[in-house]
Amino acid sequence: MGVFNDWLLFACLFQGITGLGGKVGKVTAGAINVEISVLPVETNVEKLQTHLCGSNLLKEGGENIELKPDNEYPDWLWKLNIG
Repeated sequence: MGVFNDWLLFACLFQGITGLGGKVGKVTAGAINVEISVLPVETNVEKLQTHLCGSNLLKEGGENIELKPDNEYPDWLWKLNIG
């Protein structure tokens, strides 16, 4: 039950950006209707290594953020506990 609630919260929070991808369908959970869509996936290997793919949320125009060399980021960033 907890996993389903987490998924429903995730779907509700990101409902506003469903226009970015192709709509797949609707899910009904109680009285809440949530549209689910598939977001476009970047497959260009070079762009995946040089840009923060998915950072551009505009429907048209705009570009993803270009990544900088490691030495241009603060040292604390590499020490974050993400595991």
